[in-house]
Amino acid sequence: LEHRAKGNYHFHGGLVPGFAAEEMDDTRAEWERPGMWGLLLGKDEMENSISTLRSAITEFNATAIWQFFHIGIARVTDLYAPEYRALAAGGGHFLLVVLLVISFSAPSGGHMNPNITLATVLIGHTTVFRYIVYTIAQLLGAILGSILMRMTLGWDGIGAADLKGCAHPDGVGAYSMLTINVVVFHMLLCVIGGVAFDPAQAKVFGPILAPILIAAAIFLIIFATSNTIPGYGPGLNWAECFSKSIATGEILGGEWYSIVAPTIASCVHSILFVLVPPTHSDTGMFRLPLLEPLRRAEAKMRKEAAAETDSEYTVNPVADEARDSRGSLDH
Repeated sequence: LEHRAKGNYHFHGGLVPGFAAEEMDDTRAEWERPGMWGLLLGKDEMENSISTLRSAITEFNATAIWQFFHIGIARVTDLYAPEYRALAAGGGHFLLVVLLVISFSAPSGGHMNPNITLATVLIGHTTVFRYIVYTIAQLLGAILGSILMRMTLGWDGIGAADLKGCAHPDGVGAYSMLTINVVVFHMLLCVIGGVAFDPAQAKVFGPILAPILIAAAIFLIIFATSNTIPGYGPGLNWAECFSKSIATGEILGGEWYSIVAPTIASCVHSILFVLVPPTHSDTGMFRLPLLEPLRRAEAKMRKEAAAETDSEYTVNPVADEARDSRGSLDH
């Protein structure tokens, strides 16, 4: 508690609501507190980085597990259920997302995807410093997961296609790949924003139902878009795509859209979230969660100033009576 009071910062970007610690007043002097840009960049997290690094290690572990089982699901689906590929792959990823998000959201947020982390930065839930640290951890975790799967399959002769890498289907234009990935990632962010980052709905869905709904969105994306374009599979995680290429030393040509499309979708979603956020119903304006310490400090200063003003004009009946008595004796 003493550590938090000295550096009052919180991670607001978790995919499961209900784990954020209760806000505390910052006991530091005003000149010691970070300003707006310090809060957004993560000045406190830089100075007290141990907690953030621990969360990044958790993201590394979670992303490695995700990558290994994601490849496994894709391979099993193609080998044993090609006719029901979309249904089987969607169902497998549904279970994987539910289990991993519930398991890792408390310590790290359960992102396992730098595109998700970027989206939370753009709506003021995650600091820039945490984004950088998480991105490194997620990429390294995905590389480890890909290497472990390649070792499992025998290593020699295993290419990016064997790890179900992000290929660009033949005869498909870049605009088609870009369009479909922007749309599906935007849809995913809308679900996440609605069930995890909407204060009112977070109370309704809670820490259990929210991961299930996010996983249901992943299932729907895979089910509705697989082979919409012949040979297409959603590429919504650039760490997932590039790690397969790094682990095998082979580029399939579709890795680029896993960066460009989600980035565009994140920008569009952030604009909508800022202009028409869930908090409109309560405050009439968007409030960046990372800037809550500034609002609390300003409210405290206004309250103290009002109390001082009131005390100056407060009538003291005892003092007035004594003053009147002295006046009477003098007379």
